[in-house]
Amino acid sequence: MIDIPPLEKQKLIAEIAALSQREQQIMEKLAQKRKTYIDAVLMPKTVNAKYLKQK
Repeated sequence: MIDIPPLEKQKLIAEIAALSQREQQIMEKLAQKRKTYIDAVLMPKTVNAKYLKQK
């Protein structure tokens, strides 16, 4: 016989699973936005600094 948790506990487990999945999606978006920011803002400054040193 398999014990099944009470319905309220099942709902909490499902909610935690959904929140965990949402957190993962947000973290992936954050990582992508961070990369975009670095590429757009910081990398050109690095390239310009290297260019200026060569002159």
